[in-house]
Amino acid sequence: MRKTRRELLKDALRVCAVTMAAPRTLLSSAASAAKPARNLALNRAAWASSTADFFTTGHMATDGQMATQWSSKGAGQEWIYVDLGDPCDVNKVVLRWGKGYAKAYKIQVSAERGASPETGLAERWVDVYGTGSGKGAVEEIALKSTKARYVQLMCTEPAEPAGYSLCGFEVLGTGGPRVRPNLVPSPHADGTLELSGGWKLVCQQFDLSDAARISTCGYGDGAWLPATVPGTVLTSYLNAGAVPDMFYGDDQYQVSEWFAYGHWWYRNELTVPASYLGKRVWLNLDGINYKADIYLNGPQVGNMAGAFSRGRFDITEKVLVGRKNCIAVLIHPVTNPCKPTVRTLGDYDWPEDFTHNAPSFLESAGWDWLPTIRDRNIGIWNKVTLSTSGDVTIHDPFVVTDLPLLPDISRADLTLRVELKNHANQQRSGTLNVGFGAIRFSHPVTLEAGETRNITLDKSEYLELSLKQPRLWWPNGYGEQYLHDLSLRFQIKGGSLSDVNHSKIGIRKLTYNQDALALRTCPETKVIVAGAGARMRCGSWFRRRCGEVRSLC
Repeated sequence: MRKTRRELLKDALRVCAVTMAAPRTLLSSAASAAKPARNLALNRAAWASSTADFFTTGHMATDGQMATQWSSKGAGQEWIYVDLGDPCDVNKVVLRWGKGYAKAYKIQVSAERGASPETGLAERWVDVYGTGSGKGAVEEIALKSTKARYVQLMCTEPAEPAGYSLCGFEVLGTGGPRVRPNLVPSPHADGTLELSGGWKLVCQQFDLSDAARISTCGYGDGAWLPATVPGTVLTSYLNAGAVPDMFYGDDQYQVSEWFAYGHWWYRNELTVPASYLGKRVWLNLDGINYKADIYLNGPQVGNMAGAFSRGRFDITEKVLVGRKNCIAVLIHPVTNPCKPTVRTLGDYDWPEDFTHNAPSFLESAGWDWLPTIRDRNIGIWNKVTLSTSGDVTIHDPFVVTDLPLLPDISRADLTLRVELKNHANQQRSGTLNVGFGAIRFSHPVTLEAGETRNITLDKSEYLELSLKQPRLWWPNGYGEQYLHDLSLRFQIKGGSLSDVNHSKIGIRKLTYNQDALALRTCPETKVIVAGAGARMRCGSWFRRRCGEVRSLC
C-alpha cells in the first residue's frame, strides 16, 4: 500500500529532529476482546481549534491531571479532538470542565485510519451525542458502542463569554496501543551496560514523593510515562504518542510551553550483572540538559550542570551487585526559558536572553531557521551506562597535532595528553600502554593514594609520536576524513588490567585569524588547506566572528 504524502513527509522530517535520535518506545496493540474498559485518551495527542496561550494546548486535557487544562482563545465554535492511536471500541466520554464550560456541544467520532495528508487533521466526523443544556463540572456521557480512532468535542455555545476550559477529556472503551519502555540491552563484550531501556518519566509536579522513595526499588511508577533515553523530555512524549508530531506542519503550536518549566523525574530499575563483583562500578551520564540530581537506591550520588558536561560517579559502595537496583535522575529546566518565538514572514526577533543559559542548546529558544523547541531540549539527551574498572582510571585523552614542515605535510608530531586517577587509599604503580594505529609503547606510572595526574607524552620521550607520511584528516571536499584508533590501557604492576579507553583521532591542524583588520575587511572566511586557498563552507554567523580560518591539514 502506497504511503500518503503526509506519511512520506513525516518519515523525512524525523531524520532532522533537533532532539537526539533514540530507539522508539515499543508499542503493541491490545486486543479489544475480553478487555476491561480504560481511558483510551490518557496521554494521547490532542489537537484544538485555538488556545488561550502557549501553555493551555489540547494535550493538556488528556494527561490525566486536573491541574492542567485546555483553554480556548475564542468563545464561539471551538473544538478539541484526541487521537486514540488505533481504531477502538468507544462506549463512554467523560468531560471534566474548568471554569468555562459549554452549554451546547456535540461528541463526534471518526473512524479514519489517519489524518488528511493535506491538512494534517481528521476531517470526516459523525455525531454520536449532542446537548444544549451542559451542566459543567464533571459530565459522564454514555455512548452506544462505536468504532473510532478520533473523538472530538465540538463546543458551540459557552456558559460564560470567556470561552471554554477543559481539565479532563476521557474516552472509555477497549483497544488502542499500549506504550511500554524499551528493554535494557545485554552488556557489551567488556561488561559495559548501556541503559537505553527500562526508563520511565514524570513531571515532579505530578509526583511529590521525596527522592529517597522514588529512587528505591518497588516504588509505584505505574502512572509514569515510558521514557526514551537517550532523548529529551519531548522526545519521550512524542514517541509515546502523547503530543502531536511537532515536525509536521505547524503542529509545533499544538504542543505546550509547560514542558520547558517543569522539573522531570527519570527512573529505572535494573539488575546489575554479577560479573561486577569485586570491581569498581561507575554510573556514567554522557549528557543531560540543563541540570540533574542523580540518586541510586535512595541516597544522592552526584549532580551535573550544563548540557555538555559528563558525569562519572563511583557507586561501588552503594550498588547491589547481582541484584535489582534503582537509578533516579531529577532533571531541572533551564533557568531562563524566555518567551517562545513565532515564525513570521516579517522580521525575526531573536531571543538573546536565552544565551544566559549557556552552556545549553541555544537554538532551542528559536532561531531564524526554526521555532522555539517547547521543552528547550531538556532531559537525558546522551547515553547512560554502567561500567567497571580497577583502582586507576583513564580520563579525557587528547591528541594535539603539529605539522612542523608546512607546506610540506610529510611529517606530523603528536602530543598525547591524558588524566589518570588513583581511587585507592594506597599507592598504585603500573604501565600506561598506548596504541595509536600500528604504534605501540608503554609508559610507567606511580600514583599516590587518591592522586590525580595529567600525563603528557610527545616525541621528546617517545620517537614513535613523530610520524612520517601520516594519513591526515581533511575538510569535506579536500580529501579523506581519516580517523586513527587510539587505545589506552592501564595495567596494575603485578596485577590485572585496571582500565581501558578507546577513541578515534584525526591528525589535523586548525588555526584562525582574529586580527581586527581581518575582521573588518575580509568579506568571507578564508581557509588555508595544506598551504592552498579554499572557501570556508559555513554560515555568515561564523564568518562575522572569524576573519580567517586556517585548516593546516
